[in-house]
Parts: sequence; structure tokens; C-alpha cells
Amino acid sequence: MRFNRLNGWQRLWVLASVIYILIIIILAIVSFPSPENYTETDKILKNLSTKSLDILAGKSRGVLDKLADEQFKRVTVKYPNDQILEFLSSTNKADIEYVSKDYWGSVTKLTNTKRIIFLFDMFLAWVVPCVILYSLGWSTGWVIRGFKIIE
Repeated sequence: MRFNRLNGWQRLWVLASVIYILIIIILAIVSFPSPENYTETDKILKNLSTKSLDILAGKSRGVLDKLADEQFKRVTVKYPNDQILEFLSSTNKADIEYVSKDYWGSVTKLTNTKRIIFLFDMFLAWVVPCVILYSLGWSTGWVIRGFKIIE
């Protein structure tokens, strides 16, 4: 078996690497990005379609509709990520649903991108210390072997 050929320091390195990856996995599970926690409003709004932005700004309605709206009353919609979008009260339900689907689609897309970056960061957080630890162990062993008397 391959593990029988490892010396004591290498076995210690394998054990430390396994323990460390378990810690990284627990940290990743606890802090894994979810759409409900995504609150970067600027990025979300940049990803919305032009139609959604127009609906939010009230541009899809006529001037007379805007004037008829009593002091531009607002309808608020709260999303699972605790963000609130405001619509003019005269905005029809289909437009609100369109913006809601577009908004949540943007949140999901941005969260998925954040998840990929997060997983890559977690992988690096595991690999880099393991490689450094192995390198330090190998170089220490190399130095110690250099001081041994050859018979």
C-alpha cells in the first residue's frame, strides 16, 4: 500500500491536511452564500433588464397617469433577501411580477457567481497552507539530512 511508504513526517502532514480540510468544509457550509443573504443592491440593479428599470422608474406610464397618481403613492415589495423595491401605486400587477422575476433572477445569478468564487477561495484556503506545510517539512528534513554523518 502507498501509505506504508510514507515516513512519519509525511503521515503527520496527511493527518494535518485531512483535519484542516474538515475545518474548511465546516466553515464553507456555515458561510456558503445564499440568495437570501445577497444584499448588494447596486450590483442587482445593474443586472436588471431595461424594461424592469423603466417600470421601477415609472417610465412605462403616460404623463397623465403620473399626474393622476395621488402624490406618487408607492407600493412596496419585500424580497427574501430583505430588500424592498418600491413601485408607483398605479403600476399593474403584471409589471410588478415581471420586475420581481427579473430581480430574483439577478439575485440568483449573482449569488451563483459568488458561490463559484467562494468555493475557489475555500479550495485555495486549503491547498496553499497544505503545500506550504509540506514544503517546510520537506526542506527541514533536507537540512537535517545534510547534518547527518555519512558512514
